[in-house]
Amino acid sequence: GLAATIAILLFIKSERQKDVSKYHIQLCCALFGMLLVFVTGIDRTEHFGGCVTVSVLIHYFTLVAVMWMGAEAVLMFQKIVIVFVQITTRFIVVISLICWVTPLIPVIIPLAIDRNLLVKRSVPDGFCFISNVTVFFAAFLGPILLILAFNTVVFI
Repeated sequence: GLAATIAILLFIKSERQKDVSKYHIQLCCALFGMLLVFVTGIDRTEHFGGCVTVSVLIHYFTLVAVMWMGAEAVLMFQKIVIVFVQITTRFIVVISLICWVTPLIPVIIPLAIDRNLLVKRSVPDGFCFISNVTVFFAAFLGPILLILAFNTVVFI
């Protein structure tokens, strides 16, 4: 479904030119990346380095997708409340950079501190995702709740 959505939005010129389609393409790409890594690697715990890589990629793509949802909230606010705002190419580039780069911060910090915070070495039957509860709340759920609160404020 996501691949078809991306293809339709990219290859049909009338759809590609809409502001909202530019946001949807980015959101779909992030969701596609997250789902692809999740389906192919979530249970591949044989190699510690590969498991950490899967954990980092799922973490990153999930945060990117949530950031794009926040960006879409801003776009909806501009289109519904401000109405006559012009979305420039520069604005879309800035939003793209924010949405793709900002999630690197909560992903890289625990990775730089200690790779073992992300995935336990001794869990052969486990999953390749954040195993430390503190890291899960601070680096994963915290940013998601922050963006959810932002979306709530935008829509109220």
